[in-house]
Amino acid sequence: MTKRIFATRFGLVALLSVSLFASTAAFAGNAPSAASVVVTNTAANPVPVAVQKTQYYQATQSVSCTNNDHVDFTFSVPSGKTLLVHNFNVFGGSFNPTDTFGADIYPDNGSTSFLGFSMQPVLGYWGFGSSVWSLNQQIQMSATQTVQGRIARGSNNYAPACNFFVTISGELM
Repeated sequence: MTKRIFATRFGLVALLSVSLFASTAAFAGNAPSAASVVVTNTAANPVPVAVQKTQYYQATQSVSCTNNDHVDFTFSVPSGKTLLVHNFNVFGGSFNPTDTFGADIYPDNGSTSFLGFSMQPVLGYWGFGSSVWSLNQQIQMSATQTVQGRIARGSNNYAPACNFFVTISGELM
């Protein structure tokens, strides 16, 4: 009985081996031929043919306020582009030592995407007076027309002027 099981298994293994070698040899003789592929790049459905380089964007404005509790700024987005703002930086101050400042930024003429930030005091005299403040904030904001904002002061004495540099940077798409 054991010889019969061994013989049956040996026969099945031999049959399987022969069929594998036969099918491999048959396939090797009929290799598929190469075929040409034509891609048509139409205006209706264009296929990019070059890698688009990132177009970086950075703009700075100098803004001042006198006899007011705030100063506004506006950056225009180039026509036909979308601006992805990644960084918002503000630096400046006033000659009023009781002044405190905050800043906000929003896209596209009063959109509901509004980001507000408190500014931090900076020690030392930087030519802006005795009250020097700064903000360096990473953000993610998309705008197609404008990026607007406001720097506001928190004191009641608006007579001393305030001066700030506002910078936004990101990518144009």
